[in-house]
Order: sequence, then C-alpha cells, then structure tokens
Amino acid sequence: MNNLVVHRGPDGEGYFHQMNLAMGHRRLKIIDLTNAATQPMEYDGLTITYNGEIYNYIELRKQLSDEGFIFHTHSDTEVILAAYRKWGKACLKYFFGMWSFAIFDANKKILFCSRDRFGIKPFCYFNSKEYFCIASEIKQFTAIPSFEPYLNHQAAFHFLYHSSIQGEEKSFFQHVKFLAPGQNLIYDLTKHQFELENWYKLHLEENYSDITYPEACKHFRELFDRSISMHVRSDVEVGSCLSGGLDSSSIVYSYKHQFPGSNPLRTVSSCFEEKAINEIEYIDYVTKDIGYPGNKVFPDIREIMQNRLFEKICYHQDQPITSGSFFSEYKVFEKAGELGLKVMLDGQGADEYLAGYDEFNAIYLNQILHKLKIISFTREALEIARFKDLHPFKFISNFGSNMFMNSGRNAMKKFNNSYFRPIWMNEKWFEEHSSNQNPYPLLLPGGIKGIQELTRKALAHYSLPHQLHSEDRNSMMHSIESRLPFLDHTLVEFVLNLPDNFKIRNGVNKSILRDGLNDILPEKISSRKNKLGFPGPEDNLFLRPDPAIRKILSELHENFPGIFSRNITEKYERCFTFKEQNQNLIFKSLSFYYWSKAFGIKA
Repeated sequence: MNNLVVHRGPDGEGYFHQMNLAMGHRRLKIIDLTNAATQPMEYDGLTITYNGEIYNYIELRKQLSDEGFIFHTHSDTEVILAAYRKWGKACLKYFFGMWSFAIFDANKKILFCSRDRFGIKPFCYFNSKEYFCIASEIKQFTAIPSFEPYLNHQAAFHFLYHSSIQGEEKSFFQHVKFLAPGQNLIYDLTKHQFELENWYKLHLEENYSDITYPEACKHFRELFDRSISMHVRSDVEVGSCLSGGLDSSSIVYSYKHQFPGSNPLRTVSSCFEEKAINEIEYIDYVTKDIGYPGNKVFPDIREIMQNRLFEKICYHQDQPITSGSFFSEYKVFEKAGELGLKVMLDGQGADEYLAGYDEFNAIYLNQILHKLKIISFTREALEIARFKDLHPFKFISNFGSNMFMNSGRNAMKKFNNSYFRPIWMNEKWFEEHSSNQNPYPLLLPGGIKGIQELTRKALAHYSLPHQLHSEDRNSMMHSIESRLPFLDHTLVEFVLNLPDNFKIRNGVNKSILRDGLNDILPEKISSRKNKLGFPGPEDNLFLRPDPAIRKILSELHENFPGIFSRNITEKYERCFTFKEQNQNLIFKSLSFYYWSKAFGIKA
C-alpha cells in the first residue's frame, strides 16, 4: 500500500505496528526537514500518520509550550499530537489548515481519524471481512487480497450523464467510500466497529447585517493577507500557479505586498494560442509588473493519447476525468515539478463563495425579481450585461428563457425517461439509474433561495469537491503540495455571512475581493470580466477521424455492453459527418475506458 503512493512522498517512509493495527506513511519534506519529523510519529502514547499542513502550528506550539508541553521537533505533526493530548477531538477547531490523519490512541485503543473542513486532503476507506483499511488514494486498496474493483454504477451514471465526478461519500468503486469533509471516523480496535461524526459545518451564526461595505472590504483584506502569510510557511521554496485571472493574481500581489524583500514566487502558467482562451496578455502583464520569474506551458491535448498518458492521468485520479482541463492542470504541475518546486499556491475555492460563476448572477437577479423590485432588477441586469460586454436585451431574454425552462422542469420530468435517454447509452441501464434524476441538474434558480445557499452547495457538492480531487491528484503525482489560501475557513465564513450585494455590486461579481485589494491590484487585473480557469480544448482531439479512437469506443461497448450501446461509435462518426458537438461525450467515454483499463474494473 505504501509503495503505491511513492509519488505522494518520495522523501522517506515509515511504519508502525501494534495490536491489530499497522500504519504506513510516505514523507514529502516541507516542514522540519530533519529525520526527527519522520512519520508515523509517536508522542506520549499517541501515534499519527498524517497528510497535510497545519498553518498556524507556530502559534499553537507556543501556546502548548507555555502550558508545559515539551516538543522535540519543529514539525506541525508533533503539534497535532500535543493538541490532541490536551483537547482531545476538540483540538480540530484550533487548526487552520488542511489534513487527513489517523491517530492511534494506545490508552483508549481507538483510531481517531479526521478530515479537514473542506476536504482539501483526501481520505478514503474500505471495509471487508478481513480488513478495515484507510488510505489517501484508492489505488492503495488494490494491494489488499480481498479487494475487488467492482464498478459503482450510480457514480458511472452521474459521470456519463451529468459530468459529475465526485459522488461525495461514494467513489467510482463499489465498496470504497470517502470520509466527508469536516467529518471524523473513530474506530474501536477491540470491538472492530467504527462510527462517523460531523465535526464541522459552515459557520452561519455571525451577523454582519450592520457592517458597511468599506468595513467589510477592510476586514476581507486583513483575513486574506493573513491567510497568504500562513500559507507560505515552509522550509522549502514556494511557487504559485498563475492564470492571469483575478484569484491567482491576488495571491501573488498579496505576497509581494507583505514580503517585498523575500524570495520571489516562481509562477507557472497554462497558456493557449487559441484566441478564445488566450490569457498570455494578462500573465505577461502580471509577471512583468510584479517582477517574479514566470514559466509557461502550452498544453496540447493531443499529447494525452500518446505514451499511455491518458491512462496514467486516470490512474492517478482514481476515477475518469470529464474534460481536457485536467490535462492542462497536469501540465502545470508537471512543469512545477521540473522546476524543483515542492509547494504551489493556487486559487481554488474563490469562485464558490465570492459569486464567481454565472449562476450566481442568475440567483441574484431571481431574488430581486421575486421581491417584485422591477426597477432594481432592470438596473442590476443592465449592469451585469454591461460588465460582461453582453447585449442588454439578449442577456435579459436569456435569463427569462432559463427561468421558463426551470419552471417547466418538473412537468418535463413526468415524461417517459426514455425521452431523455442518449442513444449511445444502454436503454435498460439508463432506466435503472435515471429514476429521480434531474435531466437538467444545474438549471437555476431551481429552488435555490439565494447566493448563500448556492455557495453552500457549490462548496460542498457540485463544484469544489471536483476541483479539490483533481488538484490533489495532479499535484501529488508530481510530488508537489498544493496550498489553497482562499479556503481559510475564517475567510470563507466571513464572506458567506455578508449581504449578497457585497459580492455582486453594480453588476460586478467578486466585488469585495476587487475592492478589498484595490490598492495593490492593477486596474487591468481587478477589472477582468471573464473567467477561464484551466481550459482544456478537447475539440483538438477531434479534428479528423482517428481509427485508434474508433477502436477504443468499439472495445468500450464490448467490455461494458450493459452501459454503452453500439451507437457510441456512431456518435463519434457524427462529429465529422454531421458536425455534431459530441466531443465532450466521446472524451468522457475515452476517459472511462482508460480508467477501467488501469484498474481492471469489473461491471
């Protein structure tokens, strides 16, 4: 099991064995590079194996030292153990950071396991008659004799039909589950039983109804700068992903402002020549303005079909991938690894609570409309259209069309499910797994009451979990720790509780970020309108018919006839003969094929 994740920790390994328990660890040296910080680490009857970073470990170490605790290392790992010894499981509320860990408490004969608030670090488990196993990556379970890689058909359906890749607690493997974000698992080593408990949920008790917008911007800036200063704590060099967008640029500008004389953040950027997704102008502007060394990669999606790279990426992801953006992200971390960087900052999480996606605009306008504030609705709609350079009438018309489609959704669901069945999908399989499935899973407003509720769903369900899974696997397969300063929980909770018009203001989204950092962000960046993220133009895979792809799709039907009909190859041909837009479907099918091949998936 340990050998299967050497990529997560190539700097060392360690083992512990007592009672009916065995623990292993792979080490990526980042904090306290001495051998004293090797894991599994023992401390006063406690033993831990741990993945992650506790960013406020320096403050906690001082607090615990003042209360008489003795430390033998300068690692955050030892701080976790001392904090658990003092506060028990209540120690979690003191931690600022990301983690998945298991602590063996010899006195209580239990294994106390925990996952961080947002699930930045992975934790999966597998329970059989012979073993109870936990791991960072599912592939580790393939070392267990009793493990069989059976397909979770419901997860496969969500992936193929809804492009969903993270089934919350359930994985693509039938018997493997994820510990949910903000959840503990306590295993009793004498009774051979475990229980789950939720230790964290987004804090909604603070009332900021009286705070002014300038005050909110000032406090946002304080929390954001503090998060950046903590996230760059490291005994190795720290770099940063840079898209030229608002989020990643905010990270490097905050660092530059706080640490003007410190080592520069070397940045890595994913670049494309295609005009629609070309952000080189902004990337060059930031690196020149800030004076940091910039490095560019130019992902060519066609490379994914060479040297079994598609299979390799799916293997490391432990699941199929939905688009070429995974490959673009892979190339960024590949480059960072070539540069010798072991820690990279990234901007994941910002869009989910700063109203960065278009659906937040729809929710915001819908709220205003439901209050029958027609003048306010018209003004805000016009401002949003102006900011996004859209024709006002067309924007309002599209909004109305989406509202109409959404209101008719329940009526449409009464139709026979076969009405929505894709011809490339086995009819019986579709009917079995599509019951109570919404054929338009993200049509808004869809009963969402407001921006706050949509934020909670984006953070917990449909957006952030997908990104965190991909980010962790793509970074760690190159032995790099990815850190996400926007996911400081105090920052998230503060913004979540603010009025909606602090996030979308005069038609501009992410207003509190733009205005909170207005003294350090150049206008060219703070006024950016369109978000591209990690684009991955998989269309370039389908410029002309490829016999190899046609053969793979044919094999896919032969291997999984219960899922894919013969028409899957026809859909591929129609990309060229009738110019149908089937590229993403074919990409997902190829991904499913390579993932199933990598793990020997059984239907």
